[in-house]
Amino acid sequence: LSEEIEELFRYRVQQMESWLIESSSSILREKKLKEGRIYFDDMLILLYESLKGEGGARLSEKIREDYKVALVDEFQDTDPIQYSILKSIYYPNGTIVFIGDPKQSIYGFRGADIFSYIKAVSEVKERYLLIQNWRSEKGILSAVNSLFSLKRTPFLIDEIGYEPSQSAEERSSASLLLDGRREEGIKIFLIKDGGKKGLSKYKAGRYISEVMAGKIAQLLRLSKDGKAVLGDRPLRPGDIAVLVRKNSQARLFKEALSSLNIPSVIYSTEDLFQTQEAEELLWILHAVFEPHSRYSILRALGSEIMGFKAEEINSIIEDEERREEEIIRFEKYHMLLNRDGLMRMFRTLMKEMGTLERLLSLPDGKRRITDLFQLLEMVFESSIQRGLRGKEILRWLQDSIKGGQIGEEEQEIRLETDEEAVKVITIHRSKGLEFPIVFIPFVWDQPLREREGPIIVRGKEETIIDLGSLEIDSNKNSERVQTLSEELRLLYVAITRAKNLCYLAWGRISGVESSPFTYLLKDKEEPSFDQPERALKKLIQSSNGSIELIPDKEIERLSGVKPIEEEEAEELEFSDFKGKIQNAWHINSFSSLSGRRAKQDERDRDEDVLISELPEEEEVSIFTFPRGAECGIMIHEIMEELNFQAEKGEVEGLVRDKIQRYGYEEKWVSPLVETICSTLEIPLMFLKDRFCLRDIPPQNRINEMEFIYPIRKIKKEDFIELLGVEIDSLEGRRLTFSPTYGFMKGFIDLVFEYNGRFYLVDWKSNYLGPERSYYGERYLKKEMTQSLYHLQYHIYWVSLYLFLRSRLPEFDYETHMGCIYYIFLRGVGREDPLNYGIFMDRPKKELIYKLCKRIVDY
Repeated sequence: LSEEIEELFRYRVQQMESWLIESSSSILREKKLKEGRIYFDDMLILLYESLKGEGGARLSEKIREDYKVALVDEFQDTDPIQYSILKSIYYPNGTIVFIGDPKQSIYGFRGADIFSYIKAVSEVKERYLLIQNWRSEKGILSAVNSLFSLKRTPFLIDEIGYEPSQSAEERSSASLLLDGRREEGIKIFLIKDGGKKGLSKYKAGRYISEVMAGKIAQLLRLSKDGKAVLGDRPLRPGDIAVLVRKNSQARLFKEALSSLNIPSVIYSTEDLFQTQEAEELLWILHAVFEPHSRYSILRALGSEIMGFKAEEINSIIEDEERREEEIIRFEKYHMLLNRDGLMRMFRTLMKEMGTLERLLSLPDGKRRITDLFQLLEMVFESSIQRGLRGKEILRWLQDSIKGGQIGEEEQEIRLETDEEAVKVITIHRSKGLEFPIVFIPFVWDQPLREREGPIIVRGKEETIIDLGSLEIDSNKNSERVQTLSEELRLLYVAITRAKNLCYLAWGRISGVESSPFTYLLKDKEEPSFDQPERALKKLIQSSNGSIELIPDKEIERLSGVKPIEEEEAEELEFSDFKGKIQNAWHINSFSSLSGRRAKQDERDRDEDVLISELPEEEEVSIFTFPRGAECGIMIHEIMEELNFQAEKGEVEGLVRDKIQRYGYEEKWVSPLVETICSTLEIPLMFLKDRFCLRDIPPQNRINEMEFIYPIRKIKKEDFIELLGVEIDSLEGRRLTFSPTYGFMKGFIDLVFEYNGRFYLVDWKSNYLGPERSYYGERYLKKEMTQSLYHLQYHIYWVSLYLFLRSRLPEFDYETHMGCIYYIFLRGVGREDPLNYGIFMDRPKKELIYKLCKRIVDY
């Protein structure tokens, strides 16, 4: 019975998997349509459907009119959709040229389908083979020809054959001379002593990295002595590339190079979010957002970014006074994050902690600093692009570390330096590149493992996804063959990156029997690999001297090579700068003029209280709603995204989503919804117009309207003189900026049009008191004065005036300019007869004319 239940369960799981595979495409498409998203693959599918649907013939004809001949390079990396599109456009009435090499089809993980290429080859009328090689030396070509001619089907697929390459007479490569001898071809490090089971992969990886790094050190010493010459110049570290399959292999080899003082850089597709720096950044941000969490602080301090030693952390655990010091430290970082943004906060942290100096002292210090700054840049850019605030940034980073948040190109690790160095590169990234000398340390490593999930088998006509059919064993074998075929193509790409010389390592190593290199060498009549030399014998004999084994004694010597002596750096001097820097030129904002620190996106937000404070009252109302910059930002987001004509249920859905994203309690949903609905329905009046925000359709409003206009040289006295009583002595003393000119920049929360007039709205979540009476006219005027909001809205009003004057052909101030509303949301309520929480003003046109004449640089 248990077996029957297990079988029934397995069947249900397979049904679910089948449904997910069949339905996911349509579900995803609906979701993207709803969110207004479109990606590159979507554009391909839309074009494909358009070409196949009604009007497809006319569309094809139009494309052919614009592009009479198509040349498709790297065609071996196409997919069925792309090939169908090309066929629809150019078969049979157009001219198309496919340029590709099936032996270099290595991007299956990106969707490339070698069978699309094979199908195209069978359907084209004419084929041309490019046999001559204009890049590489004869020796390396002979070696590659010998290796891939060992098998009738070196790539396991009949349609992918191997045509030996011929060296062109006038090739572009320079000859390589080592100690007076011309060197070209393949040289093999043969690992013999591995016991019956072979050397473990761990030991083999470290040993081979060590001896190959020793060989690179030997080559560079020869170059220093004038005995390693490429063409007419000494061999350089940048002439050498180390090609690896995996990013862990890249790091391992770089360590070996660093131990010998050989400069190197890693150039890989490693996911930046899988680095140690990503994890440590997450720890630190946890502590910044939770400055009272003992665990978060101790974990952050233990990171290499912050650099606390074990005894220091132990003293913090035992000493309450030391703990309080660290709490204060992270409270300060929390304040800096909210006030100045992530980048400035982190630079302050690194300066205080000596992060750069400490990381640079490590062997891979440049790598780690580059990773850290790239991570910070990506977190910052995502926070701007996605509108992430507060703990949303933390959750985004957590999700990114788990995988699947951003595009592949963005998260690839950058080079840490452009200096002349040995290049450690993944094979996928090396495609299309060329190097005089190439080292491939891990051709013995077999990547073929049983993977979880459905079996996927591709073919010329269809792709099979097998979840457990009767043919699953056959399909598993087909999948293994196709995977090995791609690994063989990767091996071909790696070896053919060499222009002169290629070094490989192979031998008695655990799992070597399943490697692609072994497949090429293995004789069906000799299944055992007890004697790896015997397997290489046939290859070496057929190579006419282009493939050689490195002598055992030389390999032994290379494992103990001394580090290269570091040359003393040339002492640098500062150049004598005689220019004049214009210190008064700035991009200004309300924040910079008013003495506030401008935020990284130049938005002037209310409430400079940085750590949320809760009143002692337990009543759940808009007056006890948490205060602070993060709360204010959340409310601004709600008002920005809200459809003013939405029903209450839709408003509640938006508010609930924001509450959850920002990590607030569910109890705050109701008072926020009530406040927002009141704000939408409170009557607003100007001259003869009477309306409410609910009357404003989406097409009549602009949220977060950005502006920038040029300004003359201005002084604080200009504003005090022009604004008169609206800038009193208190405000005047706070205007402490130096004379400045350049540009004025900012964002207006909301601009809307009603009945031909344009209005300006600024949302304020400031806490003025525990009840609505604190949001009456007297209190609002006091807050407007103390917070310098008079200055703010005049700067905004000038920008709106300039904008409308440039856009409306018959612009008239009195006709088109409405008024300014500063809406203090906590004070708005439908049950009150007076418009509590709303400050309204309309600057006279004479004042705006004077302001423009004095400050705007036309």
